[in-house]
Amino acid sequence: KLFSGGSLASGSVETSPETFADKLVRAAAHRAEIISQRREAARRYTAVRAASARQRRDAVLQKREDDVLSKVELKRDRPRILREQALQRLRGALLLTIVQQAIRAKALSDQLEIGREDMATRRKHRRAAKMV
Repeated sequence: KLFSGGSLASGSVETSPETFADKLVRAAAHRAEIISQRREAARRYTAVRAASARQRRDAVLQKREDDVLSKVELKRDRPRILREQALQRLRGALLLTIVQQAIRAKALSDQLEIGREDMATRRKHRRAAKMV
């Protein structure tokens, strides 16, 4: 290498003090570029971490908000749910009562029928007794 980047214009050889100064400047510029790249990488890394932390925080806040909303909806719907459950129980009780009443009515009508038959046979016996 006879010439380096900055000393081409002067045409001096590499051993000249200007070339050495150019080397120092180039090395410093290179170091500054590396430092700048590292800073940029660190800034990007920090930005990515901050973004993921923001996403996590937003997800936590969203979950909290959803939980609160579901609790509010449950509190809002609880009276309706309780009313529906009470209505279901009432329907069941009414159905049971209706079935019980039907069973009783059937039993009573059967007893009445048996009573009618008994009365009819008693009448027959009385008539037969009067005939004799």
